[in-house]
Amino acid sequence: MEGGDARLSTIPFPAIQAQVLGYVRPDAGSRYRLALALRYTTSVGLQGRDERADGSTRTTDMRAHHLAIGLRNDIPLAPGERPTRLQLEVGWGFRMLDSEIPVSIPDYTLSGIYARIGLWFHIGDSPLSLGIVPEIGHVGSLSDELSQAGQVQDGFLVGAEAHVRLRIIDEVSVHLLYREAHAFLGSAREGGGEMTDAERYGILRAEYQF
Repeated sequence: MEGGDARLSTIPFPAIQAQVLGYVRPDAGSRYRLALALRYTTSVGLQGRDERADGSTRTTDMRAHHLAIGLRNDIPLAPGERPTRLQLEVGWGFRMLDSEIPVSIPDYTLSGIYARIGLWFHIGDSPLSLGIVPEIGHVGSLSDELSQAGQVQDGFLVGAEAHVRLRIIDEVSVHLLYREAHAFLGSAREGGGEMTDAERYGILRAEYQF
């Protein structure tokens, strides 16, 4: 910022995630699936610690959101009922932060295109499967107020997810995931001053597929 570096940090907080997948197959017997994927994650009871350039700090209630809308392609890599699957996804993602009272860094939205290439595989004949999903993206759109306050420009995103899924029955499974992703945005301000935005969360959810 104009007065120096500013930083927002948080302690661990609860979060809620909802996911909707709409699959299409070439025919009823095909294992090839194309899906419209929508994921929304939001914090519950988040408190942020504003560390200002003058050395003072302030704590306030905040809300963090993550929305991703993409097209996903699941490709089986071998025959059989439980093959290793390659998962390809491309879409548009949004990262948003709102604070209850004004803090050094203004409320903002970062958005841009992303691509994910994941690998899913089963553990033997067990109902357990694992997934590793790296992600890269371009942050090409950001809030005007943030852009003006820090002279922030576009940048890039890099991250990954680790998944563990336990299938209870064919239609119902329990899913544990951990996600970490970092956005890096440059600044036109003389002397540097790039912005970084770190996202880390773990989610335990139940899934129903029909």
